[in-house]
Amino acid sequence: MTDPEPNPPQPSTPPAPEQTPRISAEIASAYMERRIKPQMAWFNKRAGDAKRWHYGLTGAQMVATSAIPVLNVFIHSVIASTVLAFVAAIAAGFGQLWKHHEHWLRYRATASALDTLQIRYELRLPPFDDEDAHAKVIEEADRLLGQEGAKWTSAIRKAGKAAPVKAPASDDDDS
Repeated sequence: MTDPEPNPPQPSTPPAPEQTPRISAEIASAYMERRIKPQMAWFNKRAGDAKRWHYGLTGAQMVATSAIPVLNVFIHSVIASTVLAFVAAIAAGFGQLWKHHEHWLRYRATASALDTLQIRYELRLPPFDDEDAHAKVIEEADRLLGQEGAKWTSAIRKAGKAAPVKAPASDDDDS
């Protein structure tokens, strides 16, 4: 008895590509309402707050420092000059510490990017001009918000790992 002839090899068929579920216009619209619009409002509000703080602290610093010589000319008060110098120094210090200007620019950039994304999607401008537009807008919004979150996380980690400040060597140090 002879062995039966093995089955001839069958050509392998590639597996069917996984079909990602299509995102409907309704889902994309709900995403816009529940995710993008609240995020845009949050970034716009924070940008406005940061701008007001930046202008307020910078304005206080400018007014206080420019008032010092005026007070010295008219009332010759060391106390008034000292108080104004103190106010100017505190305003400058808080401006640098809290970085309102940087936050203002960052918040505005993110709010503007989300606004542009929404407009391009609503007008069906590239890359939202094909059948995958609804999925693309969600992916792009998540990418933008993820990048923003990553920037903040990185900044917080850098601030936590900052080297301690060393006191400068004094001029009268003989070593």
